[in-house]
Amino acid sequence: MIPFFKNTKIDLHTYDGKDKYGDNTYTYRETIDADIQPLSNNSSMEIFGKILQDTYNVYMPSQINIKDTDRLVIENNSYEIVGSVEKWNHMLNFQKCIIKKLRR
Repeated sequence: MIPFFKNTKIDLHTYDGKDKYGDNTYTYRETIDADIQPLSNNSSMEIFGKILQDTYNVYMPSQINIKDTDRLVIENNSYEIVGSVEKWNHMLNFQKCIIKKLRR
């Protein structure tokens, strides 16, 4: 499978730390193009042991500097990275991560 079809713009926000109230703070860093695909129920069961809603696989170029503490914003919805960012360097160089929508 060639996983990389840039179909979505993602705003990356870098984790800054905690504010005086103990809430996490983030600063906008850049906008990237990425491929987002829904996580299948079978994959969700295999990875997490339960079916998660609003969970997606994100594929992006390997040159993008992304950390598991970053916040991703897609069409005014915030997402967090679940687990670690995987770097693939086989024939296609790309990164993959799983994101989960944050509830408001």
